[in-house]
Amino acid sequence: MAQAETPEDPLVKVVLAIREGLTMIVEQLNEVLAAYAPETVIPRLDIAAIEGLEWISYQTKKAAQRSESAWIFRTTPGAEELVKAIEASENHRVELGEYDYGFSGPEKQFIARRPRKV
Repeated sequence: MAQAETPEDPLVKVVLAIREGLTMIVEQLNEVLAAYAPETVIPRLDIAAIEGLEWISYQTKKAAQRSESAWIFRTTPGAEELVKAIEASENHRVELGEYDYGFSGPEKQFIARRPRKV
């Protein structure tokens, strides 16, 4: 049975350093894109963070289960990058992880989450 990796583990340190470096590269690329083609800036989407938002079930009006279609207000803190990604997509839909995301409501004031059929 393998031991849990700790931040002192050399491999973990390397992975964290690479992740930090890639984050800086993406930020620099976004600055270049923003200067030359502002509409093409790549949103930074964190699947776990988006799934961790307080999605509300259409059926129960309570916290949604993972397998349920659900919604949040587009102004929900933590949803800003998802909003940018949906706005930037051609069809105003984003496939991310296990779900399809898009705007809903008469004034597009909600983000709808629907499980993707795999």
